[in-house]
Amino acid sequence: QMEDEFSYSVYFHFKAFFGNHSKDKGVGKGPDKSGDLVAGFRPHVAWDLATNTILSMTYYHGGVRAPGILEQYCEQHIFPLFDPRAIQEIYMDSEYTKEASLQYFKQIRCPNGDIYLCLKKNKQIKKLIAPALASEDGWEKLDEEDEIKAIEVRLPNSRLALKIVILKDLKTCKNIRCFGSTNTKLSSQDMLKKYRYRWLIENGLKDLVYSYFLDEMYGHDPQKIEFEFYCVMVARLTYEHFLKQLGGEHYHHEDGNKTTLQSMRRLLFEKRNFSLQQGSNGNFVLTLLDSNGNDLERRVAAMLDKRMKQGKNRVLC
Repeated sequence: QMEDEFSYSVYFHFKAFFGNHSKDKGVGKGPDKSGDLVAGFRPHVAWDLATNTILSMTYYHGGVRAPGILEQYCEQHIFPLFDPRAIQEIYMDSEYTKEASLQYFKQIRCPNGDIYLCLKKNKQIKKLIAPALASEDGWEKLDEEDEIKAIEVRLPNSRLALKIVILKDLKTCKNIRCFGSTNTKLSSQDMLKKYRYRWLIENGLKDLVYSYFLDEMYGHDPQKIEFEFYCVMVARLTYEHFLKQLGGEHYHHEDGNKTTLQSMRRLLFEKRNFSLQQGSNGNFVLTLLDSNGNDLERRVAAMLDKRMKQGKNRVLC
């Protein structure tokens, strides 16, 4: 029986190592934001777009390249937990433009899902879009800055059908960008809108940095980093449960994002006096000493009262 259908995205962001003697400690190297090769490791993060929730976070050596480890990561950390047939949508960044990656997902592991990706203009992509760029026919104005043209191609080895939407600057006819999808029936505009969902992951990664301090891991030992990842995931999922119990606009904004832990801290505690302690009955007790009695405070209080009656506010001694 198939599990609930969902969309997911996998990201591989490089994390620089700030300690000394990285070579002696076996820390690999990879490109930082400026493109320079520096010592570091590569956190692998999988994100469920259907619920906007983290799925998995794993350590890999800094020298590992994302395309080379993609299948191993999915087989070890994703597909043992989630039936690949239940995946509806997969969002991929330009690092995964190679045909083998598309074939792995669409034809081998996730036949019921469609792929949406930003296409890196490698030799194969340049060859596929060359006839469209050479012709003046079929271009449509997208907005005040860009015009677009859609083409449908067959990838040479897998024969996989791929719709490619080409964007270029309306005035200069330069700044060529390409987006692709295995969902060839989708309109060009809808395909571009679909790809924008990846910003949910970008915002989620920023939240892991600013709310859970993921960017402040200075260690190099893989086991210790994995344990820190585990703690971050537990904290993030605990807050996810808090938001789900709280409900309302904080759990689901109109744009699909959620109120981050950093924002919730400010809403509840900024420039205010409060105390957090364990009560005699084992429950944690949160006291706002200068309460405003606003709607958020009342909702949090009601939620915690309900949980206390269910015995769910107990903390370890």
